[in-house]
Amino acid sequence: MMSIRPLNFIVLSFGILALACADAAAQRAEQPRFGYQRAGASFACVMRNLQRGPHECDRLGPLHLMDPAATLNGKLPPPSQTLPQGNATVTVHLLGGTAYVAATVVAGKIAALQVTGTSAPPEWTFETIGLGSPSELILSRLGPPFLREPIPRRGTGLWRDGGEFWSYGTWPFSFEVSNGRVISIRLAAP
Repeated sequence: MMSIRPLNFIVLSFGILALACADAAAQRAEQPRFGYQRAGASFACVMRNLQRGPHECDRLGPLHLMDPAATLNGKLPPPSQTLPQGNATVTVHLLGGTAYVAATVVAGKIAALQVTGTSAPPEWTFETIGLGSPSELILSRLGPPFLREPIPRRGTGLWRDGGEFWSYGTWPFSFEVSNGRVISIRLAAP
């Protein structure tokens, strides 16, 4: 015959386990999302990797601002163009289809990154926003831009219908939107 004590122990053990699982689930739900968080008219960078420093949130695709320029070689195809720009060099890398990445290097560090086109491989996002994303995704992730400027209609390419340049002031990110879709994402070190 089984005594009440072992049965109570089993019930109590399951109860403690259920509470521990519920507590762990609640903690996961409360954990912050990493990246930029809107805080009124400003942003806060919620970092996952504190060793990377202030540029942890400044990531476009697999690259971070201020990474060594050599990082470009392992993460992008060889440049299709190299353009000297005073003390900087801009390299243009085709991603296939209609997308390209322009990387600006100053003093051996990545100072700016821009991905442009109608679609890019899925890893080329900033804050889950990629080329072709609806402009509503920018608004839901980062809130309204501090400045919206029209982009005039030009030629037959991406800007044939014009669009808007969305800037977040002194923050390092901006977007170009046409027909309600993201066509360019830019990060630039201040």
